[in-house]
Amino acid sequence: MTVGVLGYGRMGAAFAGALDAVSCPVLIAGACQGSAARVASRLRHACATDVPHLIRTASLLVLALPFAAALELMSGPPARAGAGRTLVDPTNPVLGPGPRPEAIVGRSGGEVLAASLTSWHVVKAFNSVPAAMMGTPSVPGGAVTLPIASDHEPAKTEVGVLARRLGFEPVDAGGIGRSRELEALAVLLNAINHHHGLAGRVGFHLARACPEPAQPRMEATCLSTSDDRLRAPGWLRG
Repeated sequence: MTVGVLGYGRMGAAFAGALDAVSCPVLIAGACQGSAARVASRLRHACATDVPHLIRTASLLVLALPFAAALELMSGPPARAGAGRTLVDPTNPVLGPGPRPEAIVGRSGGEVLAASLTSWHVVKAFNSVPAAMMGTPSVPGGAVTLPIASDHEPAKTEVGVLARRLGFEPVDAGGIGRSRELEALAVLLNAINHHHGLAGRVGFHLARACPEPAQPRMEATCLSTSDDRLRAPGWLRG
């Protein structure tokens, strides 16, 4: 698999670095090819290219851009170039710069992208992971949990396999409509990060609670009387 990363900011560079660390081939592109080349030059398995070439050739595409820029970049011909390939949406419209885009009023960014990019299988994932956690996705208790949402099961599975390869613990969060909750989760984690001064080192590990120990069965004894009103009720007699 060759993963294409659109964007070379903090998240794009962190994503490319994490992929490079597990020897996954990476293509990097953005508005300035020179900046993409500088990011790629620090990695062993990455190459810089232009946006059209990346969109045509990447096996899986990651939109590591602010939501408004991602939506604009993928409009027109790129929207029709997916040919059923997987597109990962790690955007968080509410956390992006500038006012909230009108396109997502009443919807999530993931839903808007999925409705716009119909030739791609859009998967909402990695939006709850700060750039600082991409390379070391672990917290006390285990690997960082990565919720994944999509209406396309094979694409969801593909992203889950990639996430596990990067050290995350993927969890199926349902259809693309769950992007609303995933984007809200990112807002919450961002608020906690700033409130406690965690410098982007914030994540969570979802664990299944241990079953409660079996309680000893209480045996009930029927009262020795001929008066039915004084007999133990059926639910107590067992």
